[in-house]
Order: sequence, then structure tokens, then C-alpha cells
Amino acid sequence: MKQRGVDEGYKLLASAIVKQAVRDYRKAPNNAYGRATKKNVVRFIKSPWFVFLSNIDPDYMLKTLDHEDEETTIEGIMKKYGCSKRTAYRIRNGR
Repeated sequence: MKQRGVDEGYKLLASAIVKQAVRDYRKAPNNAYGRATKKNVVRFIKSPWFVFLSNIDPDYMLKTLDHEDEETTIEGIMKKYGCSKRTAYRIRNGR
């Protein structure tokens, strides 16, 4: 019975590591620091360590994050709606 609790703890820790990486990617600012953060997260997702922790296909995860990024960046919004930068800021901020 005790062994099951330990295994569950490891699974929760692995899940938390992967979730934090995704959170870091999503919240990375659009500057040099943010680009470095995203680069590190991408490197982690492409690593065997990520697959070991999550059993998620790295290519699928990266594609999903890229799609989300495209939908939330000012440039992505401008491209999607064919609008100006000013309008894209308004759309992103819900105004």
C-alpha cells in the first residue's frame, strides 16, 4: 500500500514539471528573456526526459503551443484578422 503512494507522488511530480514548462512557455514575455525561456522549454520538450515524464508526443505538444502562441501574439492576431497593431492590442485585451 505504501509503495502505491510513492508511485502516485512521482506521477504528480512529473505532471507538475511538465505543467510548469507549459506555463513558462505561455507566460514568456515578448522580449529577449521570453525568447530564451521559450527556447529552453522547446529544448526540454524535445528531450527524452519530457517523453519519460509525460508520455506526450513532443511534436504534438510543440505544434499545440505554436498554435496557441500564434493566436495570442499581436502578430498572430494581426495575421488572423487582417487588422492593425492597435486593433490587435484591443482584441487581445478584450476591448
